[in-house]
Amino acid sequence: MTDSIKSILDLSRLPKAELEHIPVERTVRLKPKAPGPLIPFAAWMTIPSPLTRNGMRVKVLTDGELTPTALVADFNIPSATVGQNAELGHSCYAANTVALDILKIFLAQYGVSRNSLDLLSVEDMQIGRVTITYLIPAPEGRHAQAIIDAIGHRFQQFFPMIKAKAGARARAKDTRYGGSIVGSKDSLTAYLHQRGWEIRTYSSPANTIEGDINDPVHQERVAFARNVVRIELTLTAEELRKHGLQPAAAWHTAHAEGVYQRLFNDYVRNRALRLDERLRTDRPKHTDIMKLSENNRHIVQGYLDGKALADCERLKRPSKVAAQKAKSAAIRAILKLLRIDMNIPWSEHAKLGNTWMEKVIVYAGDHHPPSERVPTSFCRANLPAIQEQLQVVLDRLFVLRNAGSRVDQDTGEVLPD
Repeated sequence: MTDSIKSILDLSRLPKAELEHIPVERTVRLKPKAPGPLIPFAAWMTIPSPLTRNGMRVKVLTDGELTPTALVADFNIPSATVGQNAELGHSCYAANTVALDILKIFLAQYGVSRNSLDLLSVEDMQIGRVTITYLIPAPEGRHAQAIIDAIGHRFQQFFPMIKAKAGARARAKDTRYGGSIVGSKDSLTAYLHQRGWEIRTYSSPANTIEGDINDPVHQERVAFARNVVRIELTLTAEELRKHGLQPAAAWHTAHAEGVYQRLFNDYVRNRALRLDERLRTDRPKHTDIMKLSENNRHIVQGYLDGKALADCERLKRPSKVAAQKAKSAAIRAILKLLRIDMNIPWSEHAKLGNTWMEKVIVYAGDHHPPSERVPTSFCRANLPAIQEQLQVVLDRLFVLRNAGSRVDQDTGEVLPD
């Protein structure tokens, strides 16, 4: 229902005595920015999913006495529950409830009692990052790869790649913001990286979809995924906070309140693809151009003829700042009257394909797989079964603990005496 999610579970409700056996992974910064002692900080550990055995990342946050205070879970929920994420619905609330169940199993393996686990709920969880996956079926007559190519073209034109200024973290020096498209014509992926959010668009290749290639149900899923445009919207904690969506419980009524559609329209259709602006793809008529000032008419004529704005005499000014102001004013006025963004060369502007894209890139609602594919999909119809399976795992752990059996902390298997 949601692809990847980083959830933070507050452990303050639990007795400290029950937290002492939880393993704490620590590491140190090898290259401190200033001379001084190396500072230890919490590190990720990889644990197996109790259902699929696929790896999941968990970090244990502690206080000054190294007593655990919170768990940070970085899970691909479909991978952890059904083994494949080519076909899924979207529900951040469901993803957090499943993440909570998995974390309860993790805590139970290290001695936390059932009564203490019952104190924990979604109310104790915050979201550090979430990826919402929207599945857009390609309409008849259009191929998924062609749609992805057109989306990538818009990303590149609207958001030229820029290198971020070095921030507090050394790795920020390598971060690039903007749009790009990679891959071959049969396997394209379009990216858009912005501060606080990003979009990845692709179509799941058949060889990446988990399942038995001889299974008819798997074959149906591959056929479905082949011509579906997958749009993954990732929001950071800062971006979620702006929408009041950082608390996990805030997503409980998200479908009923239209949150997923609102986020899709805001980030995908409007911010990323600018479909709300209906930018022009046909050459403006003479009568439309005449609505501009004389100065802007000359600028537009040169732009339409392929002349670079940097070479436009009408935009020359004594200083660089004054020239930039004149250019910005002209671009705004022309965009308002003609729906032309002169930051984009006209040869590329004419390829934007607004008309068909406005009709294709629309919110399709939550995805509900057919009944035969439900048991192997992370979706609304399969959620009760997934939660029941996790409850069975948890119950088994407590049965074994009460019987005095030794249990492998990683696999949950009974160890021989």
